[in-house]
Amino acid sequence: MKSTARDELQPRVLGRLLLTGSVFFATMQGCNAQSEITNWGDGVERDPKYNIQLDGEGKIQKLGEYQQLIMDPAKGKTLDPKSAAKAYNNRGWIFRSTDRKRALADLDKAIQLDPTYAKAYYNRVLTYTDLGKWKNVVDDCTSMIKLDPQCIVVYYHRAVAYGGLQEWQKAVDDCSTAIERNPKFAAAYSYRGLAYEKLGKNDLAKQDREKGTLLGRAEQ
Repeated sequence: MKSTARDELQPRVLGRLLLTGSVFFATMQGCNAQSEITNWGDGVERDPKYNIQLDGEGKIQKLGEYQQLIMDPAKGKTLDPKSAAKAYNNRGWIFRSTDRKRALADLDKAIQLDPTYAKAYYNRVLTYTDLGKWKNVVDDCTSMIKLDPQCIVVYYHRAVAYGGLQEWQKAVDDCSTAIERNPKFAAAYSYRGLAYEKLGKNDLAKQDREKGTLLGRAEQ
């Protein structure tokens, strides 16, 4: 069976980046927003006032104080905007695995309340990526880069989105930026290899894929 465009544009390297904390944090060196952005598996804030606690099956076990207020819109209006943003981000992170439409609504609200909240942008990038909404991914990554140009991983996510839009030279450019800032970024080499292949630059594609594979093995 012939692979679909979406199959090609969400390569294994993307999954490895999102699921492997060591890969992610290697790309985050020098990023001022590091305390804001973590890997996707740690997408909630840890302050008990707005943290969602899950049981062993991933079901909501306990809602923090702020999160409960967010469930009650009348009371939620009394929250400090930054605290409310974190509560909406937490709930959006939970909904990402079950109801992406509701996840996006909560993440939109979080960003509306705190336009500098990097973690909410990043969680929305991941949600839009899940849905293949590449233009939205590009827009949010661009906003994050304006907030903090040193967040290297964001260039990679924008490169994947440019690939989804068939803008392969832009994908190469973003991967190159990520690689310049972190020469050991395996996923960026692998995705740049795909972009070079789409541009008909097969020698460069082969070199990058081999480099990405080699670095990926070293990370394991």
